[in-house]
Amino acid sequence: MARPEVKRNNYQDVYNFYCGYNPNQIIAKFGYWILGAVMQPRINISKQASFAIEDRIRNGSRLILAANHTSEWDIPSIAALADKVEALRPIRAKTFIPSKSSLSKNLILRHAIDTMGQLPTFRVKDKSDKAIDITEPKSEDLKRALIETSSFLINIGKNMAIFPEGERNKNQPDEVQPLKDGLLGIIEGVYKSTDLTILPIGINHNSISNGRLNFRNPSIVIGQPMDGPFVTNYLLDDLRSELQTCVDVAIAT
Repeated sequence: MARPEVKRNNYQDVYNFYCGYNPNQIIAKFGYWILGAVMQPRINISKQASFAIEDRIRNGSRLILAANHTSEWDIPSIAALADKVEALRPIRAKTFIPSKSSLSKNLILRHAIDTMGQLPTFRVKDKSDKAIDITEPKSEDLKRALIETSSFLINIGKNMAIFPEGERNKNQPDEVQPLKDGLLGIIEGVYKSTDLTILPIGINHNSISNGRLNFRNPSIVIGQPMDGPFVTNYLLDDLRSELQTCVDVAIAT
């Protein structure tokens, strides 16, 4: 299937394409290596967490890498983890991440981020983008399609990276904001949530170079895996608490 144009009124074709898309494994892994070399994250992960991740992957669990979101460099930072953390290397080229649809306007960039696992999302605030039709369809339909597509991809064996705060936290980067309920919808659509593991991740871009924030060398803390099945009534609060712990450590280091 040819790549469809990424537009709101074409969302069904877009998600149908990504449901069947599989990147070239060699090129994708090379892309992860490049991001790892460029970003050079400072990673804090306990041996216990590392062993637990290896065990979950070995036994067929799908991972949801859930991170706080304060910078446009968070996506490459997450991708760099899959190269730099040995326990996460098996998920390279087998992980998708919802990304803003405007990234797909440039054809060359789109091919690159497709290889790295992007899944376009359509946001209300993208109305300022003239390339995106904001009149139709309804936002609820777009949200439902994203959730259903994400659940489908997990059900066929892929892993997911997500920023459950929903958008970048520019005002209080040291405080994890209330998490959106889209994650609950995704998990509810997974057939065997017992085979699902959420990995809380805290990211802090606090490296200063020549008086300016340096996107490289982010401090990243990987917390203890959270295993399914999940009690959805408490999951968002529990995950937010775990994320805050990771963020606090990332800021301190």
